[in-house]
Amino acid sequence: MVVIKVKDICPYSVFEQDGIKLRKVILHELEKNNTVRLDFEGIDLFATMFFNASIGFIVLKDGPEVIEKNVSYQNLTELGQSTWEHSFQNAIEVRNNPTYQEALRHYDEESEDE
Repeated sequence: MVVIKVKDICPYSVFEQDGIKLRKVILHELEKNNTVRLDFEGIDLFATMFFNASIGFIVLKDGPEVIEKNVSYQNLTELGQSTWEHSFQNAIEVRNNPTYQEALRHYDEESEDE
């Protein structure tokens, strides 16, 4: 298991760009078949857009089981846990809703450009 100190990647868990930075680190480790534990020590402010860009993106693209089996967290405040769960559940709902499938395909195409 690889422990990622989130504060070393981004000092705040608020902005979309920080979520994208974290997502790239997570995906890099997952590509190496590592499990990941995210350590949120020293971070106490969170926004859904941060988790949408990191955790939610992976759920949309690869499915919730990728996160459930391979990514965990520690030192996440109650607010952080609630925000994580909200983003995670929304991503599952979008992924499973046929109404959003066209938008999801467009989202996948945009993500390939990053």
